[in-house]
Amino acid sequence: MKSKNKSILLGALLAVVFILAITYASFASQLDITGSATTNAAWDVHFNKAAYNQNNDITATKTFSGGSLPTGTLVYGESSAPLTATVTANLTQPGDQVVFTLRIINAGSIRATASSPTITGTDFSISGNTATNGRIRFIVSNPQTNPLNAGGTTTMTVTAQYIDSISGSCSVPGNTTKDDCENEDGVWTESALGQGTTGNTGTQTGTITVGLEYSQS
Repeated sequence: MKSKNKSILLGALLAVVFILAITYASFASQLDITGSATTNAAWDVHFNKAAYNQNNDITATKTFSGGSLPTGTLVYGESSAPLTATVTANLTQPGDQVVFTLRIINAGSIRATASSPTITGTDFSISGNTATNGRIRFIVSNPQTNPLNAGGTTTMTVTAQYIDSISGSCSVPGNTTKDDCENEDGVWTESALGQGTTGNTGTQTGTITVGLEYSQS
């Protein structure tokens, strides 16, 4: 009888140990899953310096075949300001244009949504996505893809323009059209460059800084 009771007691103890082992394994598994989800989340959205190519990302267009080609520079912010970019345009004739392509990458694991770009520039008047100073104007686009999924890339553009407000205001007596204000090489003459109009004349140089802010979406 005693032997039978011992067997029953031993069986009960083994059953309790077995249940406890299963409970512990289940609890440990839940802990591992929760910890893994928290650790893998990462935030990293920035302008993609590594993908920058001057020949592809800066496109200049001149107005007249005999004129000088406008130029521009693009400088991305350092690691402390990964979503800022400074662009400078040197435009020589009315109608000149330089287009800057800014590349953005979401190298993190969280989908991100961009707010409207910010623009700063000395002596520039800012209205929405446009900055103007005299005869030079910058137009900033929104990112093409928004929101931006984890691992995704997108672009935005900054377009610098030499505002063409000379037509009908040429100072050369009797000249009222663009053609009248050009020399035989198709270049605007100094005497014709915007005399009688508002704003500066000749080569126009301007610099602005563009910023973006992203938030989790």
